Amino acid sequence: MIMEFAKGRLDGELAGFAVRLVERLGRMRKLDITRGRPEIWAGSVVYVIARLNFLFDRQNPLYLTGDEIAAFFGAGKSTIQNKAGVVEKACRLRQGHPDYSRAEIADMFTTVELPGGLVMPMGMFKLTLAAKGLTAETERDGTIRVREKEEDELADGRVENAYLDDEESRELERRLAERDRERAAAKARERDALNR
Repeated sequence: MIMEFAKGRLDGELAGFAVRLVERLGRMRKLDITRGRPEIWAGSVVYVIARLNFLFDRQNPLYLTGDEIAAFFGAGKSTIQNKAGVVEKACRLRQGHPDYSRAEIADMFTTVELPGGLVMPMGMFKLTLAAKGLTAETERDGTIRVREKEEDELADGRVENAYLDDEESRELERRLAERDRERAAAKARERDALNR
């Protein structure tokens, strides 16, 4: 059902997010997606992906309305909205979730803390790195990889930044590694909780 809706309305990336969310819901014990009408579950998944990726914004080239989603899936708009809220709560989804949002949207909601305590949006961090010929990519697990633009390889295993000296760069590397470990541990705890 979701792939039928996606034809002509969503691109491959957004359709992939929806499929990934359905797969996650299927593995959850909290929600039983086999109960209730499948059309409502499918519509709610599309609604969640649309909301996380700002598809309800008229300026988005893939603009959708809640009424359009509800009409396609043959359910009431409020029913789909309510079920979408249940899905978001059960999956702990938020704006900018890296597994279900486009990279540019995730970057708007992702921050990086620099050694001096300065917190900046990922987009600004990427611009700062670009001044030194580097680029930063946020992977699905939240890990930030700093790479040289030309070779797309790790920059000598170090973070370089136009505004940071060598000592600050090492400190930033340490903090990023620490944050990566904390996120990995949190994901492991979440997986364990879901498997109970």
